[in-house]
Amino acid sequence: MPFPLAWTLRRTRTFPQPSSPSRNTCAAGSPGFAARDIANQVRPYDQLIGLVRFFQAWDILRFGEDAASTFRSLRQQRVRIGTLDLKIASIALKHGATLPSANARDFSRVPGLRVEHWLGSAA
Repeated sequence: MPFPLAWTLRRTRTFPQPSSPSRNTCAAGSPGFAARDIANQVRPYDQLIGLVRFFQAWDILRFGEDAASTFRSLRQQRVRIGTLDLKIASIALKHGATLPSANARDFSRVPGLRVEHWLGSAA
């Protein structure tokens, strides 16, 4: 069964005060699952937990006003790559980050962007 795309999150406890030993918990569910499919829901929950743990090790960089300004500037310069790729490039540029990507060919069109081909060879 594929990982469900639409998850609804519900906070089940209040946020703890710094001295409180309690934990914040979320209940995740997908409205598309019927009760009769309960046995098939175990793996997607494990996948969700694995995905959250995977991303905990990463710094997630924000697409803020400064990146949006860079995006508009690159559009005015007529940098010809996909819109989402241009957003990603804008974020990396504003944060001074090296972008790991298997799409080095397209990202190499962005002036000043440092790209590392993460599959080991040039595309």
